[in-house]
Amino acid sequence: MSKPRCSADHGRSPVHQRRPVAPQRVQAPAHHGRHLLVTTRQDALVGRRDQPALLDHYPRMAPSVLDAAGHKPQVECAETVRGLVGHWLDGIARPH
Repeated sequence: MSKPRCSADHGRSPVHQRRPVAPQRVQAPAHHGRHLLVTTRQDALVGRRDQPALLDHYPRMAPSVLDAAGHKPQVECAETVRGLVGHWLDGIARPH
C-alpha cells in the first residue's frame, strides 16, 4: 500500500504568515447548516490565515488543513480529499 501524499491536521497547524490581511467584509448572519472546509498549507492563492474567521459564520463547519498540497487539493491529493468528503458525508447522514 502506498503512503498518501497529503495528510490532514484538522486545523491544528500554525497560521500561514505570508498572506496579506484581507479587507474587511460585510458580515452576514451565521449559517447553521453543515459545511466542510478543505484548505491547504501551500495554497499560494488562498491562504489559511483568514480561514478561522469562517468558523464564526459557519458554526457547524468541519475544517481540515492538508499538507503537501496547493490550490487544487482535490487534484493534488484526491484520495485524501475523497476520504475527508466521504467521512463528512457519513457524519451528516447520521441524525444528531
